[in-house]
Formats: sequence, C-alpha cells, structure tokens
Amino acid sequence: MTCHDCQKLLLDYEGELLAANERSAVAQHVLGCSACRSELEAIRLARARLTGWPDQDPPEGLAERTLEHLTRAHRLERATTDEIPAANANPTRLRIHPWFSSVAAAALVAVGGYYSHLDSLQVRLATEIYGSSDLEPASMSMLRLSLFDANTRAPIADKPVTVSLRTSDNQLHPLFHGRSDAHGQVAAQVQVPELADGDYQLVVEAADGIDRDKVTRTIAVKRTYRLLLSSDKPMYQPGQTIHARAMLFETASGHPAEGRTVTLSVQDPKGSRIFKKAIAVDRFGVAAFELPLADDLHLGAY
Repeated sequence: MTCHDCQKLLLDYEGELLAANERSAVAQHVLGCSACRSELEAIRLARARLTGWPDQDPPEGLAERTLEHLTRAHRLERATTDEIPAANANPTRLRIHPWFSSVAAAALVAVGGYYSHLDSLQVRLATEIYGSSDLEPASMSMLRLSLFDANTRAPIADKPVTVSLRTSDNQLHPLFHGRSDAHGQVAAQVQVPELADGDYQLVVEAADGIDRDKVTRTIAVKRTYRLLLSSDKPMYQPGQTIHARAMLFETASGHPAEGRTVTLSVQDPKGSRIFKKAIAVDRFGVAAFELPLADDLHLGAY
C-alpha cells in the first residue's frame, strides 16, 4: 500500500468503517510510515477537539442560506463551463462519518458569522473573453469582454474590470483597467509588453460588490517580421557579381531583428538552386551577400 492509498482511507480507518482486510493493511502501513502515522494523529486530534465543543444552536435560517449559496454557486459553475451531465449519470454519493456527524452542527456554528451575510451575497457575475489567442510584443491589441448575470444572462453594467498578463513565474503585467458599459461590454485596448515568445496566461478579473469573477485564457505571444530584399541592379550578365541584402524588422515595434537568421537562395531559370546561405542579421537588421556568376550559365529570370 502506498502513502497516497493509505491516506485516502485514514478517515474510514479512524471511524471503523473499513473492511477487515483494508483495516489490517492500513494498520500495517501506519506502523512503518511516519508520515501516515502523523496524518492519523492529526485526524485523531481534530476529532478530539471537535467532540469537545459544547452544543450550541445554529443561527436561525443558517441552513436555508447555506443551501441558497450552494445553489447559486452551482448555477454559476454550470453557466460558465457549459457542462451538461449525462442523462444516466449517478449523483455523487457522500459518506458521512458517524463521529463527524455528531459535531457537524458545532462546526456550522463556528462559521455562522460568515454565512450570516449570505442573503446579500449575489453569486451571479460571469465574464467572457473575445479576441485573438495570439498577441505580438509591443503591439496594440483589442479584447472584448462581456459581463453578465450567470443565471439570467442579463448584462451587468458599470462594473470594474482588470486585464493582466501572467508569466510562467507568476509575474503579472497589468494591461487594462476600466468598467463595463451599459450593455455589460468592455472594449479593452491593451499594449502588449516586450516579452519573449511563448505561452502566457491572460487574466481577466471583474467585480460586482463582494461578488468576484476571474477568467484565464492561455495565449501565445509571438513576433512577426517584415522582410525587404534588394539588389544593386535588376539585370546581370554572366561573369558579374550579384550584390544583395535582406532587411529584417519586427512588424509591431519596427526594431531590427538582430540575431535572427535569414536564409538566402538563388534558382536558375530551370529551377535548379545554384546558391544557398544562412546569414545572421546584424544590429541594423541587415543580412548581405555576394554571388559571383559563372561565365557560362543559363540566361533568363533568376
């Protein structure tokens, strides 16, 4: 038995709900594993503390408010994920430990102060993102956001919205801060920072009082380039030398693509390649080459 398997059975072991063979396997594992033994001791300590609480009556209406909150949260989850359970799916079965049920009311009382405000909590805010999944560094991009009621799909107006870009090391780059319009829409114009090419998390956060919604989407940040190829003249004779250069720049920023590689090749009129060379772009964005032509070669367009 592994520690993972053992720790999944510790609650049932302490509650004496396991079959004889499972109980024996857990007991044997706990004897030789300090980590699982510590976990079992923590469960026993928690049980002792819970059972030692005095009986108290829960606040009036606590159960109804809790169920209402859970119902709203379930509706929000269904609206935002569009998950439809299969018609023959069995509902999740919840096992209640006998020793735990005796202290459940006391635990509810301990959090009663928090749930007492559930009547004013509206779990209804949902957010959708529309826009390209590819962004270019140093460019201006437009994202459209939609804020709506998860239950009725009605738009939610005049609510704050923030947009950030999160890196793999959890650094956030703020991109936008604004509010939804009368139709619950947000036209977010964002300036993409100078980041290395790769995948990032686009994080959109919206608020409606104490209700919050946070949506993330994986987007790709990648550069595109403009290439200009020129030669010293448009026509050459056999025996002459072609002097050509390529200029490579980033599309959005206009910066020279220093360090990138340009592959230049020349084909004769019959389609045969007579020259190919990979050249690194210098700090000015230029890659130049020379090609001496033979005295005896095919005439025509190269």
